[in-house]
Amino acid sequence: MSGIVGIVNRDGGPIDRELLREMTQSLANRGPDAQEVWLGGAVGFGHTLLRTTAESNLEKQPVTLEGQVWITADARVDRREELIHELQSAGREVSKNSTDPELILHAYQAWDELCLERLLGDFSFGIWDARQRRLFCARDHFGVKPFYYSLVKDTFLFSNTLKCLRLSPAVSGTLNDAAIADFLLFDDNQNPATTTFRDIQRLPAGHFLVCSRQQFRIERYWSLPVEEPIYYKRAGDYVEHFLELLRTTVRDRLRADRAGVFMSGGLDSTALAATAQEIGLKTSSSFDLRAYTWVYDWLIPHDERHYAGLTADALRIPIHFQPLDHYSFYERWQLPELQPPQPVHTPLGLAVYYDLFKQITPHCRVMLYGEGPDNAMHYEWQSYARYLLKTWRWLWLLRDLWWHARFHRHVPLVGALYHRVRQLGSKSSLRSEPIWIRRELLDIASREDVESQRVHAFRPVAYGCFRPHLWDSLFDGFDPANTSFPIEVRHPYMDVRMIRFLLTVPPIPWARRKFLIRHSFRNVLPDSLLKRNKTPIREDPLLARARIEALPEWIPDSSLYRYVDPEVVNTLLRTEPAGLWQNLRPVSLNFYLAANHSGV
Repeated sequence: MSGIVGIVNRDGGPIDRELLREMTQSLANRGPDAQEVWLGGAVGFGHTLLRTTAESNLEKQPVTLEGQVWITADARVDRREELIHELQSAGREVSKNSTDPELILHAYQAWDELCLERLLGDFSFGIWDARQRRLFCARDHFGVKPFYYSLVKDTFLFSNTLKCLRLSPAVSGTLNDAAIADFLLFDDNQNPATTTFRDIQRLPAGHFLVCSRQQFRIERYWSLPVEEPIYYKRAGDYVEHFLELLRTTVRDRLRADRAGVFMSGGLDSTALAATAQEIGLKTSSSFDLRAYTWVYDWLIPHDERHYAGLTADALRIPIHFQPLDHYSFYERWQLPELQPPQPVHTPLGLAVYYDLFKQITPHCRVMLYGEGPDNAMHYEWQSYARYLLKTWRWLWLLRDLWWHARFHRHVPLVGALYHRVRQLGSKSSLRSEPIWIRRELLDIASREDVESQRVHAFRPVAYGCFRPHLWDSLFDGFDPANTSFPIEVRHPYMDVRMIRFLLTVPPIPWARRKFLIRHSFRNVLPDSLLKRNKTPIREDPLLARARIEALPEWIPDSSLYRYVDPEVVNTLLRTEPAGLWQNLRPVSLNFYLAANHSGV
């Protein structure tokens, strides 16, 4: 998780060396191991390095090939062996010791913009091509790595840290009201191309950017494909394919002797921990994996300590439990180290993240997180059955139903009517649009661009879960810009190869209760965990906290009034406990504005 920054003066003017150094120094918490800047007339790059792999011990950035192309990158390149072979076949001189940024540069030299068709991993980078006098930037497929930029007059700036760009006097602090409206309505900015600030944009996931004196363009290079279901003759082939993929994606992301894993008492993270432990010990007898788990001991009913503890014992890995019961509303939000770069709505959360990452830092620099299967394995059996009937694949459907009956002891239709009745009877009592928001904001808030969304024939819900803006907030939450610690969180399930596979696995029988994962780890994880149903939190921690602690006193910042009516907010906070989460959004925004309102 290195820090990157770049400045390009499109008019050919010289770079402000002191500004570039100041911006680079602001990224020190991302990369404590090295700090370098490079200036090339009208172009300047800065980089701070965090070593997380064996190859990165040889890394120095910004780096160049023959003085013609330069790169500053926050990148981890996967499928390295295959890429190295492809580059060698293209005549490039690379080896197994080549660093990830060097591989990206060689790929760019070999295939220009089409290099992105060969790159796999999590990356955010800028390449200056002196031959063509242009800047080429890109962000990975799912947007795990952030990329922000600003184009003000003839100056183009980019970084993977929003606060870094705000150091430039050319970038104003004027807020983007549409992003604020989205925050107040949905918790997050719904537009993947913008930020909270008018002058700072975000390069969306799966896009690249080209900037020169003559042009400025942004293009999508990848979108999640809509593919046919995958059919194997043997049920065991699905298990083998899944395990092979999981081992591959974990192996690509470990590349270290010490690592941690966020491990709840659920299926996805425990399967991830088991795989990491297996691969790590095969790689090095001294491999050190530790689990970290958030738990509630008394505030609300919570079983995570029990199930996570069982798994840690079974896998023989140490586990650190962080109780959440005692955290107060907006605890320590006034401290500089807890100030987020953009508004966040986690009334009980910022101090939680800070304290956990402070615990992790002495042990490792790489953490694994198990998000992905809950989204990719929605049990959409009705859509799937309709699709097979519509396409005259009745024999496939009969085979899947037989497997379903064999593994689950019933056919999908049983219980579906009961579930449907329960859905019809449950309607939210909360307003979709809060009455405290200024009416003019409703006109500028983002609305989903349905025209740009491809429809999946048999996995519409799962496919829709991978729209870019739905993931930016998750990845941002683990970014050092929010945590303040140089720890890189990696997501083995959020891999192009894995997600494409999970979306093509027949929902019947494999998606029911994520049976594919349960069946794959039946001889590895504790039986009680494998039999455990998906259990959402049985009580809202926010409401539980409100019963024992008064809501915080807050003084509306002068800039808040343009967005909400604080008096209405206070009235609802007193009278509508069920709407606490929604009605605290203006309070969360107020904390942010109080620290940043000078630029409004």
